[in-house]
Amino acid sequence: MNIKDLNASIADYFTYREGSRTFADVAIWDGRSVTVTEFADPERVDGISATFRLFPMLGVHPVLGRGFTEKDNEDGSPDVVLLSHGYWQRRFRGDPKVIGRRIRADGAAREIVGVLPQGLWFMDMRHDLVLPLRFNRAKYANGSTGDLDAKLREQIALTVAQANSCEYCLSAHSAIGGMVGLKPEEIAASREAHSHDARREAGLQFAQTVVVSRGEVSDDALARVRGAGYTDGEITEIVANVAVNIFTNYFNHVARTDVDFPRVTVTLPAAAAHAH
Repeated sequence: MNIKDLNASIADYFTYREGSRTFADVAIWDGRSVTVTEFADPERVDGISATFRLFPMLGVHPVLGRGFTEKDNEDGSPDVVLLSHGYWQRRFRGDPKVIGRRIRADGAAREIVGVLPQGLWFMDMRHDLVLPLRFNRAKYANGSTGDLDAKLREQIALTVAQANSCEYCLSAHSAIGGMVGLKPEEIAASREAHSHDARREAGLQFAQTVVVSRGEVSDDALARVRGAGYTDGEITEIVANVAVNIFTNYFNHVARTDVDFPRVTVTLPAAAAHAH
């Protein structure tokens, strides 16, 4: 498809970093402007937020100090920053003792831990400052931080992938489902919107109905899922998870994405054939 730029969420990052067998390493970044109030005149400079493996993946290492560590990406870690070579020269006159000093950027006093090599361009742009991308790992499982637990979100993903015959997504979510604690028989049942737990099955059946009806669900379908104990907020989350997974199913169909998880072949009848 010749895709040169693809947006990815932090949840996608963990999915590919921890589940893919094709990628040797994975990193994500986000372009941003940074307000620096350390000097006499406040300024806005170009910057990026990045995960700790971005520059090592590119073979780039600081000429002074260190790069980011995995700990730097965790919420609550000390505020740190990397300087570009040009910014180091311009603002600190190339002082080799700059490591350990602090610079106030975006309202926080950030410790300077490294200086990047001269002439470094990233994505055809120069960036003055690099900040660590921050997240709480525990919050990210299949892209949601809501009321539905990680297992149910993966079961929904399997139900939707089966309905859309997406082999890549079936393979990916079978692997991720195992990571979050689903047993092999639960993974297989989820593809057909079944579960040994009546409440979970009601949620999966509703998700399947949303796919097949293209969102035009009946009052009876809503009554059944509510009768199983789902709140309106949880039903909204089910619909949101269905929508996200439909997008990834369709994208991987169009992209003809190579399966880089343990392959799960679409052999069972499409779940859509059994929907209410």
